Amino acid sequence: SGTSPAVVIPMVKSLKVRERASTLLILESALADVASIVLTFALVQAAQQGEVRVGLMIGQTVSSLVFAAAIGIAGGVFWLLVWERVRQLPSTIFTTLAGAFILYGGAELLGFAGAIAVMAFGITLTNHQHFGIARFLSGRPLTGVTPTESDFYLEIVFLLKTFFFVYLGISMRADDPTLLGVAVALTLLIYL
Repeated sequence: SGTSPAVVIPMVKSLKVRERASTLLILESALADVASIVLTFALVQAAQQGEVRVGLMIGQTVSSLVFAAAIGIAGGVFWLLVWERVRQLPSTIFTTLAGAFILYGGAELLGFAGAIAVMAFGITLTNHQHFGIARFLSGRPLTGVTPTESDFYLEIVFLLKTFFFVYLGISMRADDPTLLGVAVALTLLIYL
């Protein structure tokens, strides 16, 4: 199990911790969330094969994360290079989001972690000035995420989190009262 970014991010924002601690907690939560999903799929695949080969499992997990990050960084650099031209077109605030969806799908299609690819994409867009990669490639300073775009993406994240919890509620079946009681007891134990 891992800490949920849907819980950690709002909690960090409301606690008003320092930026360095906030960034560390958000990154840890996002990486742990993706790693737990990738590890779960690796364990399911091992169960289907009838044997657990730890070296192969670790190798597949690490390669999935590394290649996904490389895809995300490459996508971010590409997007930085074309972003100014795209912004000249009317109504383009959704284009970065669409690019993230395409990147996610492409990484998943190749068998890598789409969430890591999109996270690396976002990190590249917001921190490109620290990396210097895009400036080296283009020879000119590039603009990243504007405050308007950042506010828009925060609203999209809020909507997605809301729909995620609606989906969780729809997915839960309370057919077995014993199972429901155990779940409530475990949740209370966690909070205690």
